[in-house]
Amino acid sequence: MEFNNQFFLLLILSIIECENLILTTPDFGKSKKLKISKRCKKVIYIFHSAVSSSMIYNEGAFDGYDYACCVGDHHFLELSERYSEKKQSNHLVKFGYPYLDYLMVNTEKNNFEKNLILIAPTWYPEYPDYYESIYKPIIEDLLENKFKVIFRPHPEYLKRFSNNFYDFKQNFSSNQNFEANDDDENLQIMQKSNFLITDWSGIAFEYAYTFLRPVIFVEGPKKILNKNYTKFKNSPIEITDREELGEIWNPREDYKVIDVVQKIKINEILYKEKITKNLEKNIYNLGKSSEEILKLLN
Repeated sequence: MEFNNQFFLLLILSIIECENLILTTPDFGKSKKLKISKRCKKVIYIFHSAVSSSMIYNEGAFDGYDYACCVGDHHFLELSERYSEKKQSNHLVKFGYPYLDYLMVNTEKNNFEKNLILIAPTWYPEYPDYYESIYKPIIEDLLENKFKVIFRPHPEYLKRFSNNFYDFKQNFSSNQNFEANDDDENLQIMQKSNFLITDWSGIAFEYAYTFLRPVIFVEGPKKILNKNYTKFKNSPIEITDREELGEIWNPREDYKVIDVVQKIKINEILYKEKITKNLEKNIYNLGKSSEEILKLLN
C-alpha cells in the first residue's frame, strides 16, 4: 500500500493492529508525531543503506523498534553498544541487505560503457551551492578529456534546491556528453557506468558491491547527523572502508580527478579483488536476506 499523504500515513501507523510492522524509515517512535501503534506485536526496522548506523542517522534513530535487521557486523556491533548502554532489550537480527540482493540478481556486471562515469553525490541542507562549487570543476575536467558523464542529484537536494540545480545543469546544457538524471530507478544507469564518483553517499557500497567496479570518493564535509558517533568503539565503515572500494580524491590537491580515473583504469583487477573481500566482510547472508526475514516473521 502506498501513502501520498503524510498525515494519513502517521495516523495509520499510530492505530494499526498487526502481527508484524516492517519499516525502513528511522526515528519512528521518538516523538508524538512519529508514534508507532502499540497494537503491533513486532515492529521491525530494515536498513535501506549499508552505511553505518552511528554517523548519518540521528542518535536513537532505531530505539523505537523491537527488532533491527542488521546489514552486517558494523550494524550489529554499533547497535549492540547503543542498546547495552541504554539497557534496552531490542532484538538484533543478522539479516543482510535485500536491496543489494535485488541489484545483484537483476544486473549484468560487464554490460557498461568504458568512458561513462556516474556522479551521484549526497546533499547538505546548509550548502545549496554544493554541486556548483565542488562538482562543476570535476565535470568540466571529465568532459574535456572525452568522458561521458551522468549526474544524478540526491532527491533531497532536488526537493529543496531545485533552482540551484537548474542553474548547475545549464553549465553543461550544450554538451552532448553530459546528462542529468533524476529518475526514480537508478539501476540502469549504475549498470552502464564504468566508474562512480561520489562523496559520502551510500550508493558507493551498492555500486561497488553489485558490479565490483571502483568508486572515486571526493573528499569533503562528512554527512553527520549524530555528533556523538565518535563515542562508538567502531568507526563508521563509510570512513574506514573507502579505500577498499576505490580511491579518495581531495579537490584541494595539485592533481586532477582525471588522474585518479586513469589510475583506476590501469588497476581494475586489483580493485575488484579488494571490493570482493570488503563485500564478504560487511554483508550478512548475501543473496539470502529474504530467508532471514521469513524466519523472523514466523
